[in-house]
Amino acid sequence: MNVLIATPYLPYPDAPHATAEAIFRFIYRFGQRHHLYLASMYEPSEVAQLDVIKHHADVVCAVMSRESSISAHLQRRQAFESSGLFSTLRAAVSGAERLLSAAPKADEAEFIEKTLEQISILNPDIVQVETAHLSRLMSKYLERLPAVAVAHDVDMKPAYRRFEQAPLGLKKLIYYSNYRLLSLAEPRAYKRYRRLYTVSAFDKAYLLRRDSSLNIGERPSIFMLPEPSEHMARNRQMILFLGAMHRQENIEAVLFFISKVLPLIQASNPNSEFHLVGGGAPDHLQRLHDGKTIFIHGFVKSAMPYFKQARVMVAPMLVGGGMIMKVFYALHYGLPTVASPIANEGIGAEHGESIFLAESPDDFARHIQTLLSDDDAWRRISQGASAFIAKRFNQDALIEQLEADYAEIISSHRQ
Repeated sequence: MNVLIATPYLPYPDAPHATAEAIFRFIYRFGQRHHLYLASMYEPSEVAQLDVIKHHADVVCAVMSRESSISAHLQRRQAFESSGLFSTLRAAVSGAERLLSAAPKADEAEFIEKTLEQISILNPDIVQVETAHLSRLMSKYLERLPAVAVAHDVDMKPAYRRFEQAPLGLKKLIYYSNYRLLSLAEPRAYKRYRRLYTVSAFDKAYLLRRDSSLNIGERPSIFMLPEPSEHMARNRQMILFLGAMHRQENIEAVLFFISKVLPLIQASNPNSEFHLVGGGAPDHLQRLHDGKTIFIHGFVKSAMPYFKQARVMVAPMLVGGGMIMKVFYALHYGLPTVASPIANEGIGAEHGESIFLAESPDDFARHIQTLLSDDDAWRRISQGASAFIAKRFNQDALIEQLEADYAEIISSHRQ
């Protein structure tokens, strides 16, 4: 079949955005069996990567973003957090208008126009729109086409959690308004597609509780995983956090860990090391690097050496959603992980068998200490993690189910 994939992030190996890498992994696997067209936005620094993806899909539309998604995200977040009353209200009104009207920015509008033109010319069997945001923007144009949406996250879920955690005041009200608008806009947009795919059963159930009429399937981002290595030289003291550090939820998780959990670990294990891997860390985080206890590594092309070296992975996410891929990969590689329930909700690993779950600083510290010092516990969780991923997520079965879904959608559209 011929499938046109529309994405706001250019997919390529080791992309700095986890969603972009997940889309590339899907293209690599699905493109071995079907003909793929790609319509993608890209950033100025990614021009060379266009040649990489051309080996796996026909790039029929490529529109350069007017601004770096990472720097723009940081600037908007910092401006909002430090803004006064008038600026805060103005930002809130502007955001509400975009949500209500599903109005794209100028570069997004250009991308949508060119993508629709290619859809008209190529007449693909299926149009597959990646991310919740782009799915909302394009939904009104694709209602009569055999189109599906892939929500790598359900945006209203982290929006609600941010409202829950905000202190009383104007910004809490704004967070609540944003959540309410998303809770209206998301289901309305998804209904225009023949099917919506979420990356986890948790997200599927979450959406169905809000609108039981939605047609939802699951498509975990699990494609093209290398096999776990049996020979990993572990640093017995190394605690790893992996994530794009321009994202506020990762910043909050790291600050929580460094300020509240790491001192508890250091009290009984002064040789322990916390390693932060991920680009875009703000200055106040980078200044915490001391080369002895805290190591800030920045962006790395491949996280594999860190997965191989670390003794423990931590994911103390306070806000988030979808499938947290750093947790998924850690479990796949047999790296014992201590995570918050939020970080595990899209994966569903079992506490005490394939993962340790924690919410309080004391619980995080206790489980990490166990994994640092107890070889039997470390080995049991490591083996349980790899076995869980192998059993729960079968790539071949997922591809076959997706092909059956698409064949049904194509047949229904042609009748």
